[in-house]
Amino acid sequence: MAWRPLQPLHAIERVRLIASFKSILPTKFVRKLAADGEGRRVELGFTSKNIREGKQISFGPMAVNLGGPPDELFGWDWQRVSAANSPVETLVLENQALVYEMSQYTRWQEFMERFGLVGLPTLSEALDVTDLASLSLEYIDRFVFDGDPTKARPDALLINVSSNLHADAACGKELWHFHKGWFEVADGLRLLINQNIDAQDGQGADGIPLRSLQVFTKTELRPGEAGFDFDAIRPHLDVMHKRSVELFAEILIPQMRPRVGLDGE
Repeated sequence: MAWRPLQPLHAIERVRLIASFKSILPTKFVRKLAADGEGRRVELGFTSKNIREGKQISFGPMAVNLGGPPDELFGWDWQRVSAANSPVETLVLENQALVYEMSQYTRWQEFMERFGLVGLPTLSEALDVTDLASLSLEYIDRFVFDGDPTKARPDALLINVSSNLHADAACGKELWHFHKGWFEVADGLRLLINQNIDAQDGQGADGIPLRSLQVFTKTELRPGEAGFDFDAIRPHLDVMHKRSVELFAEILIPQMRPRVGLDGE
């Protein structure tokens, strides 16, 4: 009985990149970007486009509207799905952020090349209208325990975690959650670091109960008042990726690191 990474060569379930804006994009501009990108969406293999609309409601004694306000467009998304109809790649533009997510991750270089085709053109146009408030990179990794879920010991996978848990959680009997976060400087960048680890119960394809561990690692760059040039986004993301890999490697027992492609990291 042992822990195994979700994939044969790595544990990555999803990678998400979030660019948050300092000001709200105008509705007409968001609609224009949806129309302008239609040809690119089809060419890149995205099978669906969804318009995101909602109601903006005001509160107070004068905010009486018996018919209700009309729906307002606040964004759109593209989706590419697997043969099982599960999303494998998503681009979202809302009036306050652009989000790019992929679940079929291979290597960082390939992820960034794909983002350059899918998300960067839209982000470039958005940054002609507003500035970045923050830039985030999120990795969601998962490990599955092969065996009795109540014997899934955290210390068989992770270091420096079990000593902070109740005895029932440390032996695998009970579920648990671990969170840490701080600010640091990496290559001259001030980064917010978050790492959450969750023990979760579920069922396998055969209906047998199983235990998994989800590791969420986030690095977030906040450029402050000075902001940063659009051309600097890629090198900043490279720094954030490198730091994310280091943070992930630091929590794993040495025997597991080669199994998730972290030899020499």
